[in-house]
Amino acid sequence: MPNSHEERIRTAFTRQASTLEDEWLNMAFAASVPWILDQLAPEADDISLDVAGGAGIVSRALAPRVARVVAVDSTQAMIDEGRRRAAV
Repeated sequence: MPNSHEERIRTAFTRQASTLEDEWLNMAFAASVPWILDQLAPEADDISLDVAGGAGIVSRALAPRVARVVAVDSTQAMIDEGRRRAAV
């Protein structure tokens, strides 16, 4: 089905991938990352799984604190953007 609900959602997130972390568009979530890290209390030998990881804002914040981060997302554009941002 070409216009399924799932496809419309994937299309919307694909369009948002490059701007998802724009500080003016996503201030509330970006501001909550330190709180998220406090709640997780990551340890150096942890392996973290970030489900629906988007462009990786939480994954990148976790990376220096844990042994490994695995991020998954249903939108390839989000994965690509996360990889691009992680390489910076």
